[in-house]
Formats: sequence, C-alpha cells, structure tokens
Amino acid sequence: MHVPIHVVTTIYVMTFVIGVPGNCWVIGNLLRNRLCATGGTSLSPSHRTRLFIFILAISDLLLLLTIPAVILFIQTADWLLGSFLCHVHLAVDIFAKLFSVVVLTAMSLERYFIVCTRWRHSFKKGLTTAIPMCLALLLFVIVPMAVQIHYTTIIEIALPASMDLSAPTEQPYQIHRLCVPGMSDRLFNLFAHYMFLTGFFLPLLIMTTCYILLMRHVRRKFRMRCEAGGASGRSIREPRYMGEVRKSIWRIAIYHFVCWAPFWTVTLIPMLVANMELNSPWMFHPVWRALQLFINILPNINAAGNWILYAFLNRDVRRHLYVGKPSNKSKTTLIFSSMTI
Repeated sequence: MHVPIHVVTTIYVMTFVIGVPGNCWVIGNLLRNRLCATGGTSLSPSHRTRLFIFILAISDLLLLLTIPAVILFIQTADWLLGSFLCHVHLAVDIFAKLFSVVVLTAMSLERYFIVCTRWRHSFKKGLTTAIPMCLALLLFVIVPMAVQIHYTTIIEIALPASMDLSAPTEQPYQIHRLCVPGMSDRLFNLFAHYMFLTGFFLPLLIMTTCYILLMRHVRRKFRMRCEAGGASGRSIREPRYMGEVRKSIWRIAIYHFVCWAPFWTVTLIPMLVANMELNSPWMFHPVWRALQLFINILPNINAAGNWILYAFLNRDVRRHLYVGKPSNKSKTTLIFSSMTI
C-alpha cells in the first residue's frame, strides 16, 4: 500500500494547490467587482448566476480546506487531531459535499425556468427560489449533517505493527485512532442510502431533466424561427450559441457524473455485500483498498474543478471578473447576456 498512499497524497496536494487558489480567486474577484450591484433593481439572471457561483466557490473552498487533515491521516493511519477537530472535520466535509450539490441543482433549475418559462418576468421569482432552497438545505444538508455530528466519535483499533505475513504471530500491535460516524450497521445503512438519494440520485435526476428540457426548448425555438423565416430548420446551419450550450451541458453532466458516481458506487457496494451476507474477502485485498483511496479523492477533485467549469469557462462571469464595474472616467457600460450556461 505504500505506493498507492504516496500517489494518492500527491494527487491530494495537487488538488489542494489548484482548487484553493482558484476558488479564492473567484470569491475575491466577485467581491471586488461588486458581486450583486444592481443599482436598486431586482437581480438579473446574470447577477443570480454569479451569486450561485460565489456560494459554490465558498462551499468548495471549505471542502478543500479539509485536505490537510486527510493527508495527515493517510500518511500516519492515525487520527492525531483530537475529538473536537474530528467533529469539525466530518461536519465540514459532509456539509460542503452536500451543499455544493444543492447549489448546482438550484442553478440547473433556475436556468430551466429562466430560459423555458416566463419565470424571469414574475415578481415572485425571489420567493420561488428561496423556499425550495431552504427546504433542500433542511432535508439534504442540515438533517444528515446533524446526524453525522451526533454520532461522530473516535474509535481505537489494534493492528499489527508489521503487515509482513511471514512475521511471527506474536508480533506487537499498535493502536490506531479513527475519526468515524459511530453508528450501528443498520443505522449507517439507512444514513448512507439517504445520503445517496439526496446527495446524488435526486440532484442528478433533476439536473439531467432540466438540461434535457433546456436543449429541447432551444431547438424548438430555433425551428420556429426558421419556419417563420420560410426556411427549413435542417437547411440552415445551427447558430454558434446552440453548439456552445450543448457543449456546456455535456461538460457539466459528464464532470458531475464522473466525480460522484464512482464515489457512491464504492460507498454502497460494501453495504450491499454485507446485506446479502456474501463472503467478500476481496474487500480486504490491497487492490480494493487502493481503489477506495483513489475514488475518495473524486469529490475533492470536483470541488477543485468547479471554479474552472462554472466561472472561468462561463463567458459572462469571466468577463465580469476581468472587467468588473466600469470606472467613473469611462462612459462605456458592460452589457451582460441574459443567461449563460
């Protein structure tokens, strides 16, 4: 396991180096360039998108700040930071992971409603965003985080000081401390399935549905525009923005699935095997343990890359970060597109 541990540590360090400065850059520049300056009017779609990205960057930054503690544990196989930091670490970890998924789901819902409905003209649009967000925070973030904090504990296990199988059976043992949610097996199974449902399956279903409906709406509008001009939709080349929207949606979908699907698969497989009471010696094999180490990095890689996907590659946000608010000496104004993906 020495080689996988060193490789995983290197990946964690690279993730930290890329993710922390990147999210700090997004947060700092959005604050410096007046994140939601509206001049007394209601928030425009561009303002709301930047606000979502700002919140997402804070959540991702919190998750990335837990990496040093993870690296220390991987290198020493021992939790050395005490009971208080154990509770803080697991609370921040679960909050940041679930909250970022809630934010991404809210972004996809808002994009669908703004582009495909008359929601952008409704005076109740702030209320229609606030109520679902509060409910999602309560059910998808606060409830599992409270359960995690309540059951978090440090357990001690005795492991052989040497993993050499040829060593004498009377070899000395070493005490290792683990920072874990100390639940019963049944409660942990329910908790993990609840987390899978609210932290992955339902958000993925909502985001997929919203983006599919969004693409269908854009195509339908394009065909209607072509028919109104007396031309067939197939005889006219698709405008550039349709290709950009399609590529952006594919990037978001693939990135989210690749970062989270393996993580939840590896998390749920041991529980499914245990529930079926199957003999599973392969779960103690070094290859499986190394695979778990690598896959557990993926949520952190997701947090380290979100600022690139949602801020740097977002034309409206990137232009806002680079240009910001025009100075008083300049008479030019910065015009934002109505919605960017």
